[in-house]
Amino acid sequence: MSNRLRRGEVSLQTNEDEALTKLLFGQVSSIDNDIPATIPAPDKDTSSKGAKVKGKRKEEVAPAAVWHDDDDEDININLEDTNRLKKLKKDDQAIITGHQYTDLLQERFKTKQLQWAQFDDKPNEIDALLQTTGTMLGHTSSSKTTIIPPGKIDISRVVDGNIQDPSKDEITTVKFHSNSNLLMVGSMDKYLKFFNIDGDKNTRQLTVKFNDMSILAAAFLGTTAQVVVSGRKPYYYSYDTINGNVTKVPGLHGKHIKSYENLAVSPEGSKIAFGGSGGYIYVCDGRLKTMMMELKMNSGVRAITFIDEMTLVTSGVDADVYVWDLRKTGKCCKRFSHDDGTCTSNLAACRSSSSSHYLAIGAESGVVSVFNSSFSANNTSTDMSSPTALKSIMNLTTKIDTMAFHPSGQVLAISSEQKTDQLKLVHLPSCTVFSNWPTSKTPVRRVKCMDFSSNGEYLAIGNNRGKVLLYRVSKFSHV
Repeated sequence: MSNRLRRGEVSLQTNEDEALTKLLFGQVSSIDNDIPATIPAPDKDTSSKGAKVKGKRKEEVAPAAVWHDDDDEDININLEDTNRLKKLKKDDQAIITGHQYTDLLQERFKTKQLQWAQFDDKPNEIDALLQTTGTMLGHTSSSKTTIIPPGKIDISRVVDGNIQDPSKDEITTVKFHSNSNLLMVGSMDKYLKFFNIDGDKNTRQLTVKFNDMSILAAAFLGTTAQVVVSGRKPYYYSYDTINGNVTKVPGLHGKHIKSYENLAVSPEGSKIAFGGSGGYIYVCDGRLKTMMMELKMNSGVRAITFIDEMTLVTSGVDADVYVWDLRKTGKCCKRFSHDDGTCTSNLAACRSSSSSHYLAIGAESGVVSVFNSSFSANNTSTDMSSPTALKSIMNLTTKIDTMAFHPSGQVLAISSEQKTDQLKLVHLPSCTVFSNWPTSKTPVRRVKCMDFSSNGEYLAIGNNRGKVLLYRVSKFSHV
């Protein structure tokens, strides 16, 4: 199989159709750029070529419409002649002139106009959502930082994120775009859906079905409209939410990777990391989808996360944590073991703009170790000693499957899908669990995935019943 990216099913107009559409409906294109909108009246005196015209500008006459015919005035049409003409009849008048007939045809065409024939000056809805930063700017303009105190958190349930189109199978991935409240939802029923989250209607924007793959992982490439989608297949997909292009990306040549479900995307989307077998990690270019470097651990890869564009953290069966410097050839700049000692099952990094840098390491025992250190490759420190965990959280007793940091860095959500209702919110930096939520009546069921919105207002939780539960953090609410 060639390494060249192969196009998926994309509906595109041909150049001939596009040119014809623009010509028919008057939109300026490269074909008619040289045709003036108005034709200036000729000067009476043309003997002085090149002379400048002073005073008032010559009167301009608009060209006549190409469908105008003077002979229409002498034509009479009987609308009772055929059934097709009867549809144009509005009153008892059966005989009309040619001009009246033309007006009726134009009116009927406009009311029955197809979507492809309509020119809409409004921006694409998805494009507009991805460029929306109003709530973020409004929130960050305040000179005071919103503080979430420990103990109890003010959080309330709102309308489900996918209320307009629930999934028929378990939810496997939920991701908010980093510039807006656009929520991406993937599930085992092969559908990838996008919702505009407002806490009230949560309007569905679009839906894409991948017929040959159940979705196990999906992520936005930074602030762009590009999405990578993968499952238990030897290939993955790239999807553009703006133009609808779907690209099937074949497996890395010679690597024989059977599944691309274990993936991580860097914060700006410049890199994608895939976990392979035998301890191998493959780092690819986010734009070109070509391999940049190959990394090797001493045990099987279980979890991957990016600290920044140049720093990758991985861990696996032997509970060792590897910090990789991606600036050149992928050097391992730090290696240590977390306090629990059991196999690592999940990793999460806090990318808050504050001075705190958190790394959470979830284990199969249910323990979550939180480190408050900067593991960035840009850190000039050469200390290779093992960092000390800020605290080990032991409120869950089964394997940690999902973790997510609040964008402010003040809350860490941890969960396990091994049992029902296994979800906790941890306050940072105190590393204490909020006591008031979730309660015994909170219907989270088996949590499969979760994510916070970019402005910190919403927490989306995907469960095994095809629902995306949505909760509002009141401290960051703009309502």
